[in-house]
Amino acid sequence: MSKKAIIIGAGFGGMSTAIELAAAGYQVTVLEKNSWPGGRAQVYQEAGFTFDMGPSWYLLPDQFDRFFAKHNRKTADYYTSKKLSPSYKIFEDDGVSHEVPNNPIEVSEFFEKIETGAGKKFLKYLERAKEKYEFAMQDFVYRQYNSIFDLINWKIIKALPKLDLFFTLEQVIYRDFKHPLLRKILGYPAVFLGGFPDRIPAVYSLLNWVDFGLGAWYPQGGFSAIAKGFEKLAIEYGVEFIYNTEVSQIDAKEGIASGVQTIDGKYYAGDFIIANADYHWVDQHLLSPEYRQYTEKQWDKSDLAASTLNFYLGLDFEIKDMQPHTFFFDADWDTHGNGVYGSNGNLFFPSNKQIFWPEKPLFYAHVPSMSDTGVAPKGCTTLFILVPIAPGLEDTPEQREIYLNQTLDRMAGFLGQNIRAGIKVQKSYCIKDYQKDYHAYKGNAFGLGQTLFQTASFRPKNYSPKVKNLFYAGQFTIPGTGTSMAMISGQITAAKIIKQDK
Repeated sequence: MSKKAIIIGAGFGGMSTAIELAAAGYQVTVLEKNSWPGGRAQVYQEAGFTFDMGPSWYLLPDQFDRFFAKHNRKTADYYTSKKLSPSYKIFEDDGVSHEVPNNPIEVSEFFEKIETGAGKKFLKYLERAKEKYEFAMQDFVYRQYNSIFDLINWKIIKALPKLDLFFTLEQVIYRDFKHPLLRKILGYPAVFLGGFPDRIPAVYSLLNWVDFGLGAWYPQGGFSAIAKGFEKLAIEYGVEFIYNTEVSQIDAKEGIASGVQTIDGKYYAGDFIIANADYHWVDQHLLSPEYRQYTEKQWDKSDLAASTLNFYLGLDFEIKDMQPHTFFFDADWDTHGNGVYGSNGNLFFPSNKQIFWPEKPLFYAHVPSMSDTGVAPKGCTTLFILVPIAPGLEDTPEQREIYLNQTLDRMAGFLGQNIRAGIKVQKSYCIKDYQKDYHAYKGNAFGLGQTLFQTASFRPKNYSPKVKNLFYAGQFTIPGTGTSMAMISGQITAAKIIKQDK
């Protein structure tokens, strides 16, 4: 008889693990606390408006294609996507706006207009970023990291000069580019990795290749369409999904995981248990003390990626002068970074935990109704505003209102439209909501930060060293944060299980 795997959580890490194991002949049951697949890819619908409440950037389409191709499928069989042109728009503090193209040649021309000589430098910089990306996907990201010796191997040692592993992203950007706008464009991906560019390893300039080489895409129907595609493929392999079912305890008698208990009193036995839930919650709440991997003090010292304050607004008019992805860089970059990750951080000591609500925050806006007519009534706009903030801040209705008013006023100043007057649907989502829906540690949105000592061998393992047959997948474990990395983590975890089982 085939062995059974019980997966806690239907996020992308859990679903990719489920698909891989089911394809290998395992019986797989996924227990999900909430009522939807995709984890943070939650959907909010009201009055004809549809909002992606979590991920809104469909990046690394090649890795999603790679995953479906492993199973002799195409992503197009499960969802469709289109490349955005331009990739996004930026508003600066002087009222000037820029539309960033979606191909490297046009981006280099854009850079040259901003700073003389920056066009050629950009193409060389992007070529180095591409080399890092290709090396990472071939020899770094899809690897098992059981010990430091898995990181210190000949291929990685040979590639160290190209990887810039012991330089910060800020250092490699500032080396070639002087204009503040260009530095922000190349550095903004670090915000969602767990630090600002001055404390994230320069190897993550590979994300600039993801940004400009592979481009930004939009999945028709929103990000939930991707989650439903993964769920459909899993079901085709016989995976059972049980929603609205929260696990309350992992059964680990004598150090061997053999099942899980749910809050409604049911017990699910399994030969393997895979946790695709918030790692801290699993470690501190689902396991008895003797089987916990970290202490609460160690968790408190960890460097988390950002949380967010999100606003979902349905407007009764069509918004102008924006792109589906728009950044508002009309605030002080360093002040916001210090608010999210603390001041005086560096590559080896990324954060000092002196966090705060920035008085004037940077923010990002997503307008999916520009790409997808099905997410808003005719003549209306679906608007999603995201403000990166520090996890662990005090989340109050008053603070949410302050940020809502400020972002709307600043948008109105740029666009010449009274956003507030057209609001028909309004919802906010912040730290307390992340804690409620996902048991997110300190209300984090993006899991564990991608800092130097939280990368590869230094990151929490995708298996428990203390409990046999207990494994992990998702954004807290190897290889890192983000939807695509969570998907890859599931593949790594499944491969580990299959290898161990053999």
